[in-house]
Amino acid sequence: MITALVVATVIGVPVTIGVVGAATSGGDSDSSSGSGFGDLDTEFLDDGLITTAIEEAESSAAAVKGATPVELSVDEYGLTITYYDPNRDQVRTFEKDAYDPAGYQVQVEDNYFEDYRPRPLPLEDLDPAVFVEVGEGAIEESEEPYSYQVSAKADLDSGELRIRADVSDGGGDDVVEVTDADGDVVER
Repeated sequence: MITALVVATVIGVPVTIGVVGAATSGGDSDSSSGSGFGDLDTEFLDDGLITTAIEEAESSAAAVKGATPVELSVDEYGLTITYYDPNRDQVRTFEKDAYDPAGYQVQVEDNYFEDYRPRPLPLEDLDPAVFVEVGEGAIEESEEPYSYQVSAKADLDSGELRIRADVSDGGGDDVVEVTDADGDVVER
């Protein structure tokens, strides 16, 4: 009886410590986003995914003759490349979102704004790795990031590429950062 009690104690203590240790560490080290930013999903903030999306968008119906890219945007819900066709006065969006992981969608809408005349986005100047670094840097600056959006557009005055990262922490201490194509901050 004493031998059984000693054996149960010797085996039971390490098992109990292991169970308690797994419970206090969360047991499952894989977060919902796999991003390293807590629960914030940064799946679409990936330079390989952005490169592939640009290539596919450029060869898709979004890039019909006369349409030019005007914005690339990534947030926790997906990736969007927006084109503007001044000949038809239409906005074309090429989207990949979290709700339709199978592929991309192209949507075409008539432009309803008289003064909407965006400058073409110089995609050849966009380095997806820099785009991701700007977004991740802004997220890291936020104490408790709640949501984010990273976008690339041409500056309305100069036509130069600008990358803008907006990160909300839900408490009013948002991080907003605008950089040039090299990731150098031009506005904070």
